[in-house]
This record gives sequence, structure tokens and C-alpha cells, in this order.
Amino acid sequence: MNIIGIFMEGPNTGACLFSNGKLVAMAEEERFIRQKTASERFPSNSISFCLKKANLKLTDIHTVATAWDHDFYPGPMDEYMSSLPGRDLDPLAHRAETIIHNKLAPDLARFNIKTGLKKIDPEANPNIKWYSHHKAHAASVHYLSGFEESAVLVMDGSGENQASTTWHGNGDELNLVNEWKLPHSLGWFYSALTEWLGFKAYSGEGKVMGLAAYGKSSPDFAKKLEKVCYLNEEGDYVVDPTYIYFGERTYSRKFTDKLVDLLGPPRQAETELNDFYIDAAYETQKVLEKISISITKKLISYLKTSNLCVSGGVAMNCKMNGLLSNLEGIENIFINPASHDSGTALGAALLAYKDLGESPRRDKLDHAYWGPEFTDEEIEEKLKHCNLKYRKVDDISKECAKLLNESKIIGWFQGRAEFGARALGSRSIIANPTNKDMKDIVNARVKYREGFRPFAPSMIEEVKDKYMENPKDSPFMILAYQFKEEFKDIFPSVVHVDGSVRPQTVSKKYNERYWNLINEFGNISGHPIIINTSFNVRGEPIVNTPLDAIRCFFSTGMDALAIGSYIIVKDELNG
Repeated sequence: MNIIGIFMEGPNTGACLFSNGKLVAMAEEERFIRQKTASERFPSNSISFCLKKANLKLTDIHTVATAWDHDFYPGPMDEYMSSLPGRDLDPLAHRAETIIHNKLAPDLARFNIKTGLKKIDPEANPNIKWYSHHKAHAASVHYLSGFEESAVLVMDGSGENQASTTWHGNGDELNLVNEWKLPHSLGWFYSALTEWLGFKAYSGEGKVMGLAAYGKSSPDFAKKLEKVCYLNEEGDYVVDPTYIYFGERTYSRKFTDKLVDLLGPPRQAETELNDFYIDAAYETQKVLEKISISITKKLISYLKTSNLCVSGGVAMNCKMNGLLSNLEGIENIFINPASHDSGTALGAALLAYKDLGESPRRDKLDHAYWGPEFTDEEIEEKLKHCNLKYRKVDDISKECAKLLNESKIIGWFQGRAEFGARALGSRSIIANPTNKDMKDIVNARVKYREGFRPFAPSMIEEVKDKYMENPKDSPFMILAYQFKEEFKDIFPSVVHVDGSVRPQTVSKKYNERYWNLINEFGNISGHPIIINTSFNVRGEPIVNTPLDAIRCFFSTGMDALAIGSYIIVKDELNG
């Protein structure tokens, strides 16, 4: 049975395909259309890719499942809004609005899906199913974790009227334990502060996380922030929406003038970061960590399980994830590499399997290499088309390890593309982590981004315990751990200012060429660790095709491009 899962209701749209119970392909629409997050775009290119990879037609698909409950009307949100000062809703008008929504929304969603599918294949008419957003998030981790039982934490901006949920994953069953409804959204809170700090909401949250490490405790700011988001006497967190969405908003869509009155004027984008805003980032991150730890401790205590799954856009916060993974009582943690919304496509497809009477629990998601790939013949055709000077090498890993040791910056385009927000050794920019200036060089010359932003290390999985404190396997670069003191000075370009790293532990089983590269660099340098950042520039999606890689390579200060079995070195072009 063939099932396609999609997400199309917001940013990070994408699709996946399961065939006879096996994941065949997964991709995000932004990679194909070259538009960051591809917000609200029907994932037609992602679906077409998945079908091609499986050698199927759309008429071969039994069900298309999407991760949003289109039958839902957010009544509780409007009821809350009606209780706010100055917010009066006519009960009759509100009732009419509810009726219209309930009547039109499902039909409109079905029409949009069918229209998108018809453009791919006019003859196709698969079943269409939809599922609640948070349950799809939960399914995307529990069913792919390899755990028989797990505690599941989902945190994001919103899914229908839910902002945070906890679940008990027990075999094929997923049961809701607790929920925090809108407007009590940690995602909204963190995004509002992201924009107040001068970054773009729904994409700059990682910048706030990185910036926070440079800050220090500010009791005065923390006390003010407690008015916006805090733990109440019962231990539940509360978000006061009058500081975020509900009120006059002169400066922003994400925060109100009331927040400005409380915290002070927002920082203007691209202006210098002073200590006040840096410390504000520290306190914002601290609030998120405090609340997520509180929720997780209660959940683990209640369910009596040592397995934790985390999903939702907030789960992109590596620092928070690392703290959760090391909580007492947690032995294993699983986080989807696309814990943001595109990953719900996986959850929706698996919930459809369950509805059809089959077990939704599939093989553990051990790697993220489910995207497009290109043969050497296809790659060489593009190199010739661009009239480039290149050479084919017998061992691309060994060749690149030597260049890394010479502190060359390399674009690495190999095998099937990763899905999710992190490059994991298929579409990566790689560099020498022992060069003390490399972080600044790559940020300025290649990525064109803020100098405070750290880079992540990729290391062969066999050495993680040698270099880090109490690490768990981290194949998806989504957990942060402390680097051991004796190695911090050796790796100035990957160890963050607070002593943490966001590692990718690389398995030879799932990415042999990348593992060989890192291991060969270790043979030369003494340390099998390299810098790994996504193969893109600021504001663009990760490269998807050979032409994308060539364009990005020649528009930046990269020194070499390793693409399939071919290598281009700029020094050789100039020579």
C-alpha cells in the first residue's frame, strides 16, 4: 500500500512517501522552488520527486494524508479573545462565522489538495485524510523512534488551538496526556522576542539561541519577562498574549506596544548588538529551558518511562534539547530531523496507516538521507554545460581531507539530500575546525551572516564520548552538549562561547563517504572532527541540484567543490 504524507498549511511545506510500509522518499518544497520555507505552497514538486523515486504514478497512491485538522474551528481562541478588554464579539455574528467556517473549510482544503494533485496527474483520485497537527507531530517521532513506549513532548507556535501537548506513546497507540491551548504558546513567545531582538520571526530563532550563549544573567530583565511568560503556582506555564498578538502593534506583527513599554524599544535589524540585547537573548532562552524542563520532568514522572521524544518547531532549539536529554530518568531521546512542520508529513502518513488497520510503527529513522540524488553522469553533464575545469578523482574523501588540512573551505555535494533544517554531510560546506579563524572566515566570506553564530562539528560516532560530556547519539545535529575542557582550545571554530557544541555523530553505515572523509582528516590531523554547515548562503534554502551547488560555489568564497566523484579547485582554475 502506498501512502503520501504532506504538509501545506504554513512554512516548511513538504511531502513523503511510504510504499509497502517502508519510507522511500522525503523532501521539502523550498529546495525545489528555491524559496525559503515555501510557506503555504502546495508541495507538488516534493510529491513528484517522491513518486519518481518510488517509480510510481499518483494513480498508484491509496491515500494522501495532511497534518492539519480542517474540520476544526478555533472557537476556544475566539472565546478567549472576547474576554480581553476592548474586544467585543457579537454572539450571533460569531455563531454565523463558526457555521460558515465549519461548512467551507473542509471543502476548501479538499479542493486545494485535489487541485494540486490534478496538476500532477489528472487521472488520480486518492483518498484524502487529515489529522490534528500536534498528533501528527507526535506520530512523527514515536512511530519512528524504535521505542515500544515513550513520553512525547510537542511544542510549537500552534496546531489548530493547541500550543503544547504531551503524549503517551505505547505500541501503536498515541494518547494525549496534557495540552496547553492558545494563546499559551512557547513558540509565539520565543518568536515575538526573536523579532523584538531584531531578527526575523520563524527563521531567526536559532540566532537568538546562539546569541544567548554570549549573555549573562539580568535579574531586572528576567523579572519583566516573567510578566510575559511564566510558571504559575500549579506548575503550568502561562503566556500573556496582550504582550504578543492581542493589542496595538506599532513596531511589529509579533509583539504589541505593551511589550515595548515593558522591555524597551526593539532592536532594529542589522544594527549593532549591545549587552542589553545580548543579555535579553540569554534570559529568553532561559525561560524556554525552565518551562520545557518542568513539563518534561512531570511527564516522565507520570508515565514512568525513560524514553523521550520531542517534536514541533520549538524542538529545533538544540540547547534545550541537550538539557532535556540529560535530565535524570531519561536514558534515550529521539527528535525528528524535521521537527518543524514538514516532519508532520511523516506523522500524517503513519496515522493513515493506523486508520487502515496496519501498524504505524516503522523502521527506526536512523538517517535523513531520503531526498534527491544525482549520478556522476548527470553531474558531469552539468559541469560540461557550465564549461568548467574539473577533474575526476578515485577517492574524493581522501582528496578533500588533504584540502581541509590546508584550511580550504569545501562545498560537499554527495549522495541523497538530507531532509530537515540541518545539513548532515550530503549538502554541506565543510572546513577545518582547528583553524582559530575559520568561524569568522566562513561566516564572512561564505555564509554572509552574523559573526556570533557558531558552527557545528561533524565527528565519527565512535569518538563522541572522547570529546563530549555525557553525549547521546546525535545523527541529526539537534542536540547540544558540553565539550570536554581539554579539547576546547583545539577546536576554536566549533566550540561555542559557553563551551557547548551541536554535534552530528556520523555513522559509516548510513553515510560511508562522509564518514571516510572525517576519518581520513582524523588520520592527518589527529582528530576526526570537521566543521559542517549547510550548503547555502544566508536567506536561501540548502542547495538541491548540481546547478544549485555550482551557482552557490562560485558566488561565495569557497575554495573547492566536491560534487560526486568530481572536484573543482579555484586555485587550479586561476592557475
